[in-house]
Amino acid sequence: MLITNAIIIDLQAIERTNYDDSWFTLVILFTVVLLAVLKLIKAEELKNYTLAFFTPAFFQKKAEEYIALFTPFHFILFTFSSIVLALVLYSFFEFPLYSGSAFLNYLGLLALLFLYLFLRYLLDIFLAYTLGIRKRINYFLFVKYGYLFSICLWTLPVLILYKYSFTNTTFLKYYPLFP
Repeated sequence: MLITNAIIIDLQAIERTNYDDSWFTLVILFTVVLLAVLKLIKAEELKNYTLAFFTPAFFQKKAEEYIALFTPFHFILFTFSSIVLALVLYSFFEFPLYSGSAFLNYLGLLALLFLYLFLRYLLDIFLAYTLGIRKRINYFLFVKYGYLFSICLWTLPVLILYKYSFTNTTFLKYYPLFP
C-alpha cells in the first residue's frame, strides 16, 4: 500500500485481457463509411430500408420496380450486409479457415459468405427469367433481400454494443428472437 497525503491507495494488479481485435474496429469503421456513402447516394431509400420492419408498405411500393443488385446503391448495401453478417458469424464462432491471424479467418469467412449470397442472388434471378415468372416473383425477391438489408442495418449497432460493452455472448445469440 502506498500512503500519500493521508490517502490510502491500494495498488493491485488488474488482469488485462488483450485480444488482437484492432481489425474488428477497422471493419466496423469501414461499415460506417459504407453507410455514409449509402446516405450520400440515396438517403431516403436508406431510411426506408431501416424502417422496413415498421412500414411494410415500402416493400409493396418498391415491388413494382425491378431490384437490381448491380446499381451502386444496392451493391454497396449488399456489400455492407455481407460484412455485417460475416462479423456476426465470426462473433459466434471462431472459424479456423486458416491457421494464420484472426483477420485472415474473417476475410475467408467474408469471401465465402459474399460468394454464397451473390451466387444465390444470381440463381434467383436466373430461375425467375428461365421459368418466366420474373414479374410474379419480383415482390418475393425484393422482400427477401430487403429484409436481409434491414436486418443487417439493425444488427450493426447491436454488434457494436456487444463487442465493446458486453462480455456475455448470450445477448447476441438471443437478439434475433426479439427484434
